[in-house]
Amino acid sequence: MAEQRGHALLARGHVLLARSLPAEATHCYDEAYALLGETAAGMRARDLARTASLSCRGGNPDAMGELTPREREVAELAGEGLKTKEIAERLLVSPRTVDVHLTRIYSKLGVNTRAALVRLMTKAA
Repeated sequence: MAEQRGHALLARGHVLLARSLPAEATHCYDEAYALLGETAAGMRARDLARTASLSCRGGNPDAMGELTPREREVAELAGEGLKTKEIAERLLVSPRTVDVHLTRIYSKLGVNTRAALVRLMTKAA
């Protein structure tokens, strides 16, 4: 039952984060991690809790150094207002590749929207 409850808490955390309630989402993810432990799902819960917690504080501009050169490039282009397809065309990659980079960027920086990414990039500049 603990594993099922942990997965339910992960799902609830996703819903809360989508509703722009990062503090509540962090609590759900932390609880899920406590239930799931060091499993793959538990580690994901821990990472999501970290990201949601950073989101409460508006992201972490110091984490810009954690980005790979390509992630930094994608973040800068997204920060300029380019759409996924436009970024993909400019970098000669698929839109799916851009989406994967953006997902990793959001996780590393503790943001969950492009608008939040733009604000964070402005702070870091």
